[in-house]
Amino acid sequence: MVQNPSAFRILRWRGWLVLEVVVGFLPLAAILVVGVIMSPVWIGMLLAPIFDADYRSAMGPLEVAITFGSLLLVVVGFFGLVGLFRVVRSILTPSAPMVRPRQTRIYAITGTCVIAMLVAVYLATGYHMIAALGVPALFVSGHVMYLARHVLFSHAPPSAA
Repeated sequence: MVQNPSAFRILRWRGWLVLEVVVGFLPLAAILVVGVIMSPVWIGMLLAPIFDADYRSAMGPLEVAITFGSLLLVVVGFFGLVGLFRVVRSILTPSAPMVRPRQTRIYAITGTCVIAMLVAVYLATGYHMIAALGVPALFVSGHVMYLARHVLFSHAPPSAA
């Protein structure tokens, strides 16, 4: 017999939230891991024209922009993932103080914008299955930000701890 039914409900609610975040963000986290693995190659592509004159003629401005954009998406995606972890932590443990609320808000909003941009780019280029991987993450990030709205968007000054 459960002694405190409200504690059981809270525990079950937290479990569902963690499951929602894992299921919603696992495909994009896998894509982020691929981006992290590919980052040295992209950095090499950007630095190769400095050292090799033949490579300079092979890489046009469009390829440079795409490579730089891919690196930027990986970095910003990592910050968005850090923001997601911070927001979920603040939801699961409301008594714990939020780590840098302004920075967490910026990370979370930036991460959501990156996901929205990826979904839009993949839809525009015809990669509908990859875009479908990002749609659940958009809904989950919106839901998580809604649940943490009092922590993320409060106008109270941070407490000195």
